[in-house]
Parts: sequence; structure tokens; C-alpha cells
Amino acid sequence: MWPALSLRMLGLRFDAHVAIELAARFRFQGVELLIRDLVEQNKDVAVLASMMDDLGLRGGSWPLPVDWKGESDLFRRDLSLLPSFARIAAQLGLNRTGTWVLPEILDPGLLEQEQPREAAVAWHLERLVPIATILSDHGHRFGLEAIGVSSFQTGRGLRFIDRLEALRPLLRMLRDRGCDVGVTVDSFHLYAAMESPEIVRQFDPEEIVSVHVSDVLDKTSHDLTMLQDNQRSLPSTAGPVPNRSLLQSLAERGYSGPVFPEPVVEGGVSEMMLGPLADQEAVVRLAAEALQSIWPRDSS
Repeated sequence: MWPALSLRMLGLRFDAHVAIELAARFRFQGVELLIRDLVEQNKDVAVLASMMDDLGLRGGSWPLPVDWKGESDLFRRDLSLLPSFARIAAQLGLNRTGTWVLPEILDPGLLEQEQPREAAVAWHLERLVPIATILSDHGHRFGLEAIGVSSFQTGRGLRFIDRLEALRPLLRMLRDRGCDVGVTVDSFHLYAAMESPEIVRQFDPEEIVSVHVSDVLDKTSHDLTMLQDNQRSLPSTAGPVPNRSLLQSLAERGYSGPVFPEPVVEGGVSEMMLGPLADQEAVVRLAAEALQSIWPRDSS
């Protein structure tokens, strides 16, 4: 496995050239780029690919530019654009993307069904199968993520896929339909859902598409029900989230993909760490140091 940088996950707005430069400067081995932004900004993909090659950077991932949880018209529009985005991502060596699935069923149209869980699964399949098919046709790996933070749910709906373990049936049904799908492992959500980091040993290394690590922002609180998805800190050895144990298990299991530091703070992680005048370089430096602090010593 290898350290990867996503300025988006650090709460930073950025230019692709800057992201690549910062990733190389602080010894990340891969970088995330926003393909939709590159298209809208008419960036020269060949120049960016050459820049990554010259600096020895891999393509870490790219955010899925499909609003598949929204209205059907918007979904169909985004789906029609996905092949062109996937081709551009492939040119940059970005061959991993993903999305999170619903932890709670709120749609009245699903809840009113005789079997709402089965209806929700069918709806996920209807939306995710065409996405996975397009991605697979262009050589991309597709990871699904479970949201383990209980406060993310309203409590007014029906509990659905809110644990990594609970993803298995959906993954199996997607694979039965020919989809190449895996999981995105997020240490914060494992902790919030009270799942052991050892759970990753139950997955084949090839099933794990990407890994995100972070920690609890308020380390004095041990009430899991109070955790907020948008209140996280950089990973550390001092926090309650067992990030080093997770990475050790992944290393021993043979995981060979990217690991992203993903603190999420409403209002901007840079302000949380360094104040409102923090620059991108300082934030990336702290993220690199945080990732190094939890990296297994015997791992590459």
C-alpha cells in the first residue's frame, strides 16, 4: 500500500498542477484529481499525465461525478457523461473511484413497499449496475463505502447499510450481475460502527479499492452516538481510532492500494489545524506527517 494525497479530503480548493506538485514535494506516492473540474477548466490532460510521470506519481483516485442518489433525470444526465470522464481519468492513470451507499432508507416510495429493504436493494442495483459497467469498461475499480456514524441517520427511516459487514449482500448481487466492485475502507466509520480493524482480513486484498484514515476531533469524548461525520481530525497514534492497527492488518493482508488522510471539518480543515490564514503547503505537510506517524514500520 502507498500514501496518497487528496487536497479535497483536506478541505482545500486547488489547481491540478498544484495538487501534483504538493503530492510529490511531501513524498506522497499518488494523488487524487477531480476529473469533472479538469474538463470544465479545459486542462491539457497530456501535460498533467507527463507531469505525474516525471515526478513518479501514481493516480490515486478520482471522485465519482454521478449524482446517483438524486432525481432520475439528473442521474441519466450524469451517466451519459461518465464514459468521457472515465476515459480522461484512465489517461491520467486514475483507475479508482467510489461512492457511499445509503445507511438509512428515507424515500417514501421505498418505505411504502411491502418489503422496503428488498426494494432499496433493487433501487441500488438499478443505479449502481450501469455505473459499475461503464467504469469496468474503461478499466476502473469501483469501491462502495458504508457510513458507520449513527448521527448521519435521522432515525425517521429504516436502518440500511451502515456497517462494512452489511455491504456484503449488495456486493454479491452486484458481482452476480457482472460488476467489478469492491469496498472503500474508512477507519472513522469502522470506529463509529464499532467494527474491529480486523474485519479487513475477511476481504480479499483485491476487494479493497481505497482506504481513508482519520481520527476523532474531540478526543475527550467517548460517546459514539455524538460523533459527527464532518468533525474529524488527522489520523494519529493518540486518538481512539485504531488507524495503525488497521494499516497493519491491511499490510499483512497484502493490500496494495492507496491510503488517504481524510480529516473532515465543517468550515475547512486548514482553519481547524492552523487558523484561517493557513496555506496549502502547511496543511499538506501536516497531513503527510500524520500519515507517517501511523504507518506500519515494516510496510513499504
